Formats: sequence, C-alpha cells, structure tokens
Amino acid sequence: MHGTRFLGHPLHPVLTDIPVGAWTVGVLADWLFVATGRLPAVAGDLALAIGVAGAILAALTGYTDFHETDGHERRTAIVHGLTMTAVLLIELVSLGMRLGAPGLRPGAIVLLHDGDGYDPEGDRTQTAKALPGIIEDARSAGYEFAPLHELLNNHS
Repeated sequence: MHGTRFLGHPLHPVLTDIPVGAWTVGVLADWLFVATGRLPAVAGDLALAIGVAGAILAALTGYTDFHETDGHERRTAIVHGLTMTAVLLIELVSLGMRLGAPGLRPGAIVLLHDGDGYDPEGDRTQTAKALPGIIEDARSAGYEFAPLHELLNNHS
C-alpha cells in the first residue's frame, strides 16, 4: 500500500474521509432514531461499521507511510497514529456492544472530556461546572440517568 496514489494524491488522506464521514452520519442517525424514531436503529450501526472498515484501511495506509518520516514529522505521526488507533479500538468496542447487546436500545451513553480548551492557565473545570446544567436540561427533556451496570442488568 505504500506510495499508492488515488487521482494523483496519497491514499491515506483520501481514506480518512471514509470513517470521518461515516461516523458523522452514524451520530446523526442515532440522534434521529432516539429523537424521532423515524430512522431505524440499524442505520447508526451500519454507518459505524462502514466507518470502522474505512478506519482500518486508513490505518494500514498510514502505518505504511510512517517509515518515511523523521524528526518532528515522526513525533507528530506517532501521536496521530496512537490516537487514531485508540479511536478505532473504541469504535470496534462500540460496534461489538451494538451487535452483541441490541437490547440496550433505546439508550445512550454520554461521554464528556475535561479538556482545558483555550484557557492559558489550564483550567480544567469547565466540564464539571457545565455538567449540572447538562443533566438538568436532559432530565427536563424526559431523559433518565443510570449507571452502566444497571443498564446491563435490566437488559440482559
């Protein structure tokens, strides 16, 4: 796969559009399923699976191009490669959970990160401060919160 070109461009950047697009469609499909029920739940599953397949191809082409890097470019490639490999593993686990435990629907797992955003002082409290409002808004919209182990026990 090394050096492979598509329409005059390296193959890796072309392939990265597949998972980004598919996973975006998957998030939208899941939200439409949960919010309206007008879209089947399998639409999000299919988009996730397409994204995983595309991510595997993108990872393979990225790994083959890695050996031509050095210095700062190599350090950037290492961080990028490890991060995207972790994302791919998370998406694979998600796909496995969807296919292995379809009775968990309609449920959603909300993940938040505590990044420092643009604060030069590195204040990492924005998520913690915002969380009570997020929970209140979700509850007023009819959502319920439960620990993951309760969801698994109630749907097994």
